[in-house]
Amino acid sequence: MTLTSPQSDSRAESFADSPTLSVVVPTRNEADNVDQLVSRTAAALDASPWSWELLLVDDSDDDTPDRARALGRAGAPVRVMHRRPGSRVDGLSGAVSSGFGAARGQLIAVMDADLQHPPEVLPELVSAVVAGADVAVGSRYCEGAAPDATDGLDGSWRRWVSRLCRVPVWLVRPRLRSVRDPLAGFFVVRRSVLSGVVLRPTGYKILLEVLVRGRWDRTVEVPYRFAPRVAGTSKAELRQGLVFLRHVLRLAGPGPSRS
Repeated sequence: MTLTSPQSDSRAESFADSPTLSVVVPTRNEADNVDQLVSRTAAALDASPWSWELLLVDDSDDDTPDRARALGRAGAPVRVMHRRPGSRVDGLSGAVSSGFGAARGQLIAVMDADLQHPPEVLPELVSAVVAGADVAVGSRYCEGAAPDATDGLDGSWRRWVSRLCRVPVWLVRPRLRSVRDPLAGFFVVRRSVLSGVVLRPTGYKILLEVLVRGRWDRTVEVPYRFAPRVAGTSKAELRQGLVFLRHVLRLAGPGPSRS
């Protein structure tokens, strides 16, 4: 998937002025989290020097998009791109890639809707990119991360798998060994890193695609604690693990990345 111009995507509501930052959030049946997602993001970013928008790329079958649009009508800088059944290509990674095309900011943040990625960390991630990084990763494993940084994962098994899954990535893409959390879902990237890049998203690991195929020189990791889910249920399942393994095997072949 090639990143398109934000003006070319007519599926998301648009505003007149382009913000500095677009926060892309893939959503699927997150109606109970939307109000808190918007309020906490606004509290974190309204005091910052950057203009911003929250772009929900929605694959829901509940009233998530209706609740989000209501907040937008009430004045929150919220846009919704609702992908109807039949157009929900490539799952979460496909949703984020569609959000990249519709985002209008020169900086693009990605985080989950379940608030396991705390919006309060966004200013630090954005500041790292403004200061010179190409990609700032919210990391559970970098220096400075708390001992309980992964406690939001469901059980010790998922915490163990999360750590172990980094190893095949580092083996097939040695350049990524400097990134302690290459499978994170919480990050900020410069638009220029993605411009003209062909992404081949699959499963949940969109940051891995960005790091392998994007045009970047410097990454920074910002420690954070992966919080317990606020509401709803996790979308992670065994099938996603198999999708991840296929993704890694595909990345082991020749490609456009610089290893």
